[in-house]
Parts: sequence; structure tokens; C-alpha cells
Amino acid sequence: MAKRKQAEDPQGSDFGTPEARRQAFHIVEQPDPQDRQTRRVRVEQDMVEWYLRRQYITVTQADALKKWQADAYLAGLMPACIGGYGQTVNGGTTEFSDMRVAAIARRANAIICLTNLSKYAVPMVDAVAINGKSAGRWIMEHVGGSPHEAMVWLQRFADALAKHFGLTR
Repeated sequence: MAKRKQAEDPQGSDFGTPEARRQAFHIVEQPDPQDRQTRRVRVEQDMVEWYLRRQYITVTQADALKKWQADAYLAGLMPACIGGYGQTVNGGTTEFSDMRVAAIARRANAIICLTNLSKYAVPMVDAVAINGKSAGRWIMEHVGGSPHEAMVWLQRFADALAKHFGLTR
């Protein structure tokens, strides 16, 4: 039985049912330069990409959410997988790099912009862009609304971010 399960899933992912595996990964075809054939590659999904691929959000909204995601990463809110690259400093702001200080400032300004819209804006955008949670699941857990209402909120918040970041007028 164990060999059969291993044969079904050669990469050993722990996503449970086949439906959960299909939702967790997106299959893309990528040319293989070694043998001039096309091979299928499994790519872990990002919720922003997932919404964009299904056209729930526009490209501009996705770019704004990715900028939010990038600033959060640079500000230190996401785990960095850079082994042995640098030393983690648990000190004051004098040890931060200029790039990190700038990302923290950009994120603080964007938080002010989103807080003017709703008190739920920052937690929802963080849940979708940083934590990879769907907007519908987040709104059902925290506010009690419907998934359709969550998409309306996410689009509104992404439009505000795009305007704040200068991606739209």
C-alpha cells in the first residue's frame, strides 16, 4: 500500500486528496532544453496568481497586490529562505539596511491608505497576498460575509493600492 501511494505521488507532497493537490499546484508546460521536448512542471500556487489566472482581478490589481507582497517580504514579514547569506539582527533600527527601512516606510504609508477604506482592509490584503489564504475563507472566518462579498472587497482594496502605488490614476 505504501509503495502504491508513493508511485501515485513521486514528489511526496502532503496535500491529502487529489483535489487538494490540484488546487495547491498549477501545472505549466515548460520546454526542456536538454532533449527538446516539453515537460510538465508543478508550480505552487500563489493566491494573487490564482485570482489573476481566473480573471477575478485585473493585471493592475495583481501588480498592486504583488507590490504589497514584495514590500512585506523586504520589511521582514515573510520568511526569507537565504541560508547563510547574512546575519539576523534582533536590535534597533540602526542595523536595518536602507532597502528594509524603505520597504517598512512604503508599507506604513500603504497601511494608512488602506485603513482609510476599512478596518478589515489590511488584514484581508495580508491574508491574501502574504499568507496565501483565499479572500472568501478569510471573510467567512473574520467577518461572516459571503465569498462574493470578499471578492468585491478585495477588488476595492487592490484598486486603492494600485492608485496609492501610482499604477493607476
